[in-house]
Amino acid sequence: MYSISQVAEMVGIPTVILRAWENRYAALSPNRIWLSNVLRN
Repeated sequence: MYSISQVAEMVGIPTVILRAWENRYAALSPNRIWLSNVLRN
């Protein structure tokens, strides 16, 4: 599994574009892995 930054680097576009496609067009369907340290306040 690749991170969004790794995919962006592979295809040569900024991560912001991939995130926009994900939100606007449902073009991507990522599997998200949440780490416990990310969820802490």
